[in-house]
Amino acid sequence: MGGCAILKKVFCLINFRGYFMKKIVTILTVLLISYITLLSQAPNVEGFVPLRVTYNSVKIIDENTFIAAGTNGAVIISKDGGKTWNRRYLENGENIVDIEIFNNEIFLLCNDGKLYKSNDLGKTFTLLYILENAKPNSISINKKGYGVIACDSSKLFFTTDGGNIWSENSIIETINIQKAIIDNNNHIYICILGGVLEFKFGEVGYSFYGTPKNCNNCYPINPQMIDDNYYILFNGELLKKTFSKDFVKVCEVDSMTNYQIINDSTIIFLKKTRWSLFDVYEYNTNKEELVKIGDYSNIFLID
Repeated sequence: MGGCAILKKVFCLINFRGYFMKKIVTILTVLLISYITLLSQAPNVEGFVPLRVTYNSVKIIDENTFIAAGTNGAVIISKDGGKTWNRRYLENGENIVDIEIFNNEIFLLCNDGKLYKSNDLGKTFTLLYILENAKPNSISINKKGYGVIACDSSKLFFTTDGGNIWSENSIIETINIQKAIIDNNNHIYICILGGVLEFKFGEVGYSFYGTPKNCNNCYPINPQMIDDNYYILFNGELLKKTFSKDFVKVCEVDSMTNYQIINDSTIIFLKKTRWSLFDVYEYNTNKEELVKIGDYSNIFLID
């Protein structure tokens, strides 16, 4: 009886382990099928699409609609304030360095000089223009259709027709340009080491503005024009400048990488998390409070 009991326990253990292994295999199979299905549903994708992406640029269209883009041609769009995201891809997998919105059209600027445009909120993209012998890093188009693309080695491209045709201009030489934007009065602001250059579209000559924190080796990042106020992120702070006045600190931003001024009291920030994703925060200038309002837990949803 003792031998039979032991043998029975052994067979039960084998059956249990076999059942457990079958469960693991079943779960892994389901996950693999789901993964393959996810890739097959992504539009404009041929072959394998890597899930790991570095998102180089985020554009906040309004308080509910965000778009981010980066390496391997990846584009993600949220229509609910960052709670869920839909993934898109450029067919050729170019590295996207910046995004611009003009007349409800999305422009994607790639580091190989290609400029793509979408008329359907990122569902499809068409190649619009190729910048010859250029390695661009930013694009900005104002409401009048005037725009600027900044490239490495002080190269600038300008447009007057909403981004359809671009021409090169070497107004500024021997300066490494990080980013450039243009306001609705056709004033162009260029981020360089230690501060900002300002000049008017089509004119020669410029002014230089330093920042409150002396950091000659720091670049101002993500400049924005809201009404008559010019904003930049610089050395851990969000700064604001009005006309010829000096920069003043709005708030400390720590590791915040992008933002959008919604109104006088509300600023939306995006904070980089692991794998170069972002969490969404709202800052109230009156209460001086920063509150998390969205995350990227549903980044792989496809509509």
